[in-house]
Amino acid sequence: MEKNRGRSDKSALWLVLLFAGLGIALIAINDVSNRLLAGVHAYTVGEGHWARAQKQATISIVKYLYTEDEQFLDAFHHNIDVIEGNRLGRTELTKSAPNYDVVEEGFLRGQHRPEDIPKLVWMYEKLSLYTPFKIAVNHWIEGDLLIGFMADAANNVESFVERGDLTESEINNLSDHIFYLERQLATVEKNFALSISEAADWLYIRVYWINRIAIVVILLIGLIFAIVRVEILRKWGEKLYHSEKKFRQMLTHSKDVIYQLDIKTGEYIYITPSVKNLLGYTSEELIRGGLSFVLSLTHPEDLKRMKAEVLQYDSDIEKIVAKDSEFRFKTKDGDYKWVSNKRSVLKDGNGKPSAIIGNVRDVSDWKKDILELSSSVKEKEMLLSEIHHRVKNNLSIVSSLIELQKNSSDNGTDKGLQEIQLRIKSIALVHEKLYQNETFADVDLAEYIEDLVETVYTTFNTEEKKISLQKNMDSLSVNIKRAVPIGLICNEMLNNCYKYAFEGVDEGVISIDLKVCDNKAKLTISDNGIGLPEDFEEMKKQSLGMTLIEVFTKQLDGELSYKSDNGTIFTIEFDVDA
Repeated sequence: MEKNRGRSDKSALWLVLLFAGLGIALIAINDVSNRLLAGVHAYTVGEGHWARAQKQATISIVKYLYTEDEQFLDAFHHNIDVIEGNRLGRTELTKSAPNYDVVEEGFLRGQHRPEDIPKLVWMYEKLSLYTPFKIAVNHWIEGDLLIGFMADAANNVESFVERGDLTESEINNLSDHIFYLERQLATVEKNFALSISEAADWLYIRVYWINRIAIVVILLIGLIFAIVRVEILRKWGEKLYHSEKKFRQMLTHSKDVIYQLDIKTGEYIYITPSVKNLLGYTSEELIRGGLSFVLSLTHPEDLKRMKAEVLQYDSDIEKIVAKDSEFRFKTKDGDYKWVSNKRSVLKDGNGKPSAIIGNVRDVSDWKKDILELSSSVKEKEMLLSEIHHRVKNNLSIVSSLIELQKNSSDNGTDKGLQEIQLRIKSIALVHEKLYQNETFADVDLAEYIEDLVETVYTTFNTEEKKISLQKNMDSLSVNIKRAVPIGLICNEMLNNCYKYAFEGVDEGVISIDLKVCDNKAKLTISDNGIGLPEDFEEMKKQSLGMTLIEVFTKQLDGELSYKSDNGTIFTIEFDVDA
């Protein structure tokens, strides 16, 4: 009995190997057939490109002959290059050791698709001795020779045109010669297409019969596999048994708790034994207690949220389970553990949700790390806030010292110290805005300029002159690296307005505009004063304020412009995201 079974197994094995070998052979034959058909298609497409390029070349050179327009000569050379590329690829393939990079370069110039080139090469090398294909190649060579004559004719045309002494008779002779070559090329192209068509017919017939034989062989293979089906099914059954056993072992030994919950009844169908390591309860205890028992173990602060999720199971369960939930579970020892619950919906045969598959993982250590990290971040935020506050205070001290120095200085020195004091205040204002901001990184530029303008206004405002302010600013956030130079630019421009714009005038208006559009910011400070002096370009070379404005504008990679138009207008433009 055992010997007969052994012989039967060996016979089945030999049959399988035999038909497997036959199947591989059929695949190989079919692959060759497909390559041949693909190659014929590629040559047919290439022939179309060749013929189109030849016709366009003829038309272009004739137009050049009659119009002497260089663009037609360029078009001729472009189309000739297509044909020359094909010739280059074919010529390289005829060599005993062809350079396939050169072949590819040539066929790409010939406007072949990159994926068609390997098919062209394969077919040329495999069928170069086959008569219809050989005849087609000879027509191809003949066409290349005629194209050479066409190129010579084009050179003659170009020479005559360059001399500029073409007569009507010479034009007619040249055009007749070109059209004669074109007719010969059309005949060659027709013969090439006919040869390729004959080769294709030969291939189609063989592919047809190969496919019919393949169908018969496949039926035989199906019959053979039907004989050994029982043995295969038996082996599959064994594999399925071992796979299920392996899966159960993985579930049993997993540190995560995996469960299945029936949505309709609210009862647990399955809970992995690893729940005992997590909570101290056995899977049987939790299955017996059900969903209500599990909820009773939930931390009071998380219980309301968990109950709300359970109540929504009937209405929008897929949306609920798509989000991971984190909550605290009470262990059998009375301690609480943070867990992460990842869930997915199991659907029945009708596509309706029937159960929830979940994976519960202990994340207590991770939560502890998060809390410690959050505490550390808060400490650093407080420290950063304190740093900005102290910088602002220190700058205020410097400003106060300058104020004291002003009180003990003469009038000229007093004005100089006042300008320095305003510059320091503009920098201090940036730090004040930063420590008042939650991010400590960005400053609202409109708010910052608003406060800066008020500071300058308070410094220069007098009862003798009524100077009013007009502000129109878009919101824009910038970092400290950009806020400081922008603030100093505004400070210098406003200083100039108050110091020079209203000499001999009792009242005036200073306008501050900030516009943001298409990733560009435009800051304009203008007045309706007396305007710029005629020698302003010379004066600005000696002006510290103008020097600072130009330096800080370059620091912003911005552009500065100014003009007199019923007053003075200063504008800087800079990129928002620079």
